[in-house]
Amino acid sequence: MRIYPMFTKTKIASALLAAGLFFGVTNLSFAADHHSHGEQTMVEAKLNAGQKWKGDKHLRKSMGAIRTSINTRLGEIHENRLPSDEYKKLANEIQTQIDYMVENCNLPEAEDEQLHIILNPIFEGVSEMETGKNERAGAVKVVKVYNAYGKYFEDSNWAPLGK
Repeated sequence: MRIYPMFTKTKIASALLAAGLFFGVTNLSFAADHHSHGEQTMVEAKLNAGQKWKGDKHLRKSMGAIRTSINTRLGEIHENRLPSDEYKKLANEIQTQIDYMVENCNLPEAEDEQLHIILNPIFEGVSEMETGKNERAGAVKVVKVYNAYGKYFEDSNWAPLGK
């Protein structure tokens, strides 16, 4: 997993704490396999006084690219046919987009905190795909979190995966 030197230890610790506090259980429709819905975990970010966060063009661009990367492999992930080298490629593509988001982030602090609540499980999913440990579970985690993103951030190009 890549390290972000622009993040202070305090910011990282705060983001991880926030992720821990806001993780919840809900029903997501992406199946872990053909017969089971698997782990039903989703990020629970907060809306901005009942409204979606605005985000910015960098966030929307990166999330769109992440969607494209996953969507081209979604059937193989779902059917457990994606080869390990493809999981690594997918992880690299997603990481590239996260790097771009982080490097170009100019969101207000409260909005940035909500984005990090969403990104932290994506970091975990990318790590699982990169290391080859639970690579399919890592991809499924990214799908679920991507789908949660659309509930909290405005993005006219967002469409759920696995639907």
